[in-house]
Amino acid sequence: MFEKRPLIIYDGDCRICCRWINFQKHKIKKNLFYSPYQDVPQDFLNIPLKQFQKSLHYIDEKDHVFAGAYAVCKLWSYREHLKWVLWLYENIPGFSFVAELLYQLVAKNRARFQKP
Repeated sequence: MFEKRPLIIYDGDCRICCRWINFQKHKIKKNLFYSPYQDVPQDFLNIPLKQFQKSLHYIDEKDHVFAGAYAVCKLWSYREHLKWVLWLYENIPGFSFVAELLYQLVAKNRARFQKP
């Protein structure tokens, strides 16, 4: 029997996403699965393609799906000095709202941030 591990799904065509994921891989010591959404079978998770194109996804060991800023916070919870960010997201009123707004601002404008 194999160990079920969290899966992080990102946009493999986005240079910012790929760089950010590669950086996280080197910082996070826990063994996680990472995959571009382009390599994930569409019938695998019942998540529409548009959702994958729109934001980062974190699927935990129990197949719970988290997207956007929440997915970032879940991923950062594996980094000792960033665990507090998930606690803020889940416990401080308004934090998740602001985090999602900032995430969407970056996600919608990521083409502007990419260097040619």
